[in-house]
Formats: sequence, C-alpha cells, structure tokens
Amino acid sequence: MITVAVVVGKIASCGFGTFVGGHDLRTSLRAGMGLAQIGEFSFVLAQAGAPLGLMGAGGSQAFFAGAVFSLLLS
Repeated sequence: MITVAVVVGKIASCGFGTFVGGHDLRTSLRAGMGLAQIGEFSFVLAQAGAPLGLMGAGGSQAFFAGAVFSLLLS
C-alpha cells in the first residue's frame, strides 16, 4: 500500500511541476509517469542521511522496501 502511494505521489508531484512550468496536461502526465520510475537516487539520499541519524532502523528498512518495490513496478 505504501509503495502504491509513493508511485502515485511521484507521478502527481512530477506532473504538477511540469504543468506549473507551462506544459499542457497530457505532456505533464507523460513527464510524471516517466520520472516516477527514478528511484535509485533515493538510495543515495538514505545512505547520506543514515550517519546523521535522520532515519531509524525500522524506518530505514521500510524505506528500502518501498524503494525496491517501486523500482520493480517500473
């Protein structure tokens, strides 16, 4: 369920940004769907935040599981 929310959220946020940038709705949705699959950078951010204590052990495992599932979906 969390993975679906993450993927839909990525599509919506990327599409909204494109729409606000001046593109039409169709182009915005296509851009959102194309950019929603980019998840590898989340691993870099998680590794950078772990030593700073920004994410606990349970949160880290849930984060990685959601990222892996979103990568598999796309």
